[in-house]
Amino acid sequence: FGSVGSTIAANAAARPAACAEAQAMWDHWLEAQYQAPGGCLYADEIKAKMDAALAACGAVAGDYIVYFGFDRSDLSSAAQGVVADVVAAVSGIAAPAISLVGHTDTSGSATYNQGLSQRRVNRVANALGSSGVNLGNVTRAARGESQNAIATGDNVREPRNRRVTIELGN
Repeated sequence: FGSVGSTIAANAAARPAACAEAQAMWDHWLEAQYQAPGGCLYADEIKAKMDAALAACGAVAGDYIVYFGFDRSDLSSAAQGVVADVVAAVSGIAAPAISLVGHTDTSGSATYNQGLSQRRVNRVANALGSSGVNLGNVTRAARGESQNAIATGDNVREPRNRRVTIELGN
C-alpha cells in the first residue's frame, strides 16, 4: 500500500473525490489479484483505472517563476521564497515531475547568455535538492535569450526576461 496510501492520505483533503476513487480502485485491484481466472474483474484494466485516479489524487500542477538580477545567478530572498513554495507544493511526492527552463535578457552575447541561463537553472535545481526535493524527475533546459517573456531588441536589459520557469506536473 506504501506510496499509494501516502499519496491518498496526503491529498485527500485537497482532492477528496479523486482520492476516494483512487482508494476504491486500489481496493478493487487488490480484490482482482485474488479472483479466480475468468472472474468478472480484470486486473490490468483496474490497474490502469487506479493509476489514473491516483494521478488525479496526487496531481500537482502549476507554474512558478524565479527572477534574477542583471548578470546574476544567485537567489534573492524573493527567489528563495518561490523555491520554498515549490518545495511545499511537491512535499509528500516521492518523485515529482519538475521542468526547469532558464532564460536571460538580450544584454550580452548569445553565447554568454546561454551559459548564464544554465547557471540559473543549476542554481534553482541545487536549491530544490538542498531542500529535500528528489531531483530524479527534474528536467533542465537553458534557452539563453532565445525565448523572452517580453520581446525586446538586442542588448536590452529587461528584468522579466531574466528568469527560470518552473513547471510542475504529474
